[in-house]
Amino acid sequence: MFPVEKPSEMIRFALVALNESEKFGSAVKPDMNTFHHMNESGVCFACLGGLYAIKRFNLNPKSYSKIEIRTSSGKTNDFVFGHEDILDSLRLGRVEEALSLAEIQFADAYKLDRVISDYAKDPDGFKSDMNLLARQLELLGY
Repeated sequence: MFPVEKPSEMIRFALVALNESEKFGSAVKPDMNTFHHMNESGVCFACLGGLYAIKRFNLNPKSYSKIEIRTSSGKTNDFVFGHEDILDSLRLGRVEEALSLAEIQFADAYKLDRVISDYAKDPDGFKSDMNLLARQLELLGY
């Protein structure tokens, strides 16, 4: 079934992954402008969706690629990247788009669209906004 969780659950799981990535010594560092990127010194960067995918599908952040996603997780690229796309839309406040990507029909979804604080400028505001969005989606059954 796609997605594996409700959008509210995806947000909460992604925020756990984000909090873990912020800790000293984490193998992955948050960067909301890239799904997954490794720099020359071996530091891995990932956005909220990338952090979610690495944790949820148990991917190796130091070496995963499109080929590895298929072999190590047993999931297809489209399946994994589909989850990333949903979270990318959510972190940008495009809730109607995210629900559509998650194949959820909700007539007034456009009313849920909002401004989400930029993680780079206000990490705590970003997390607060995302938690509020998760609560609102949960109240709607999503």
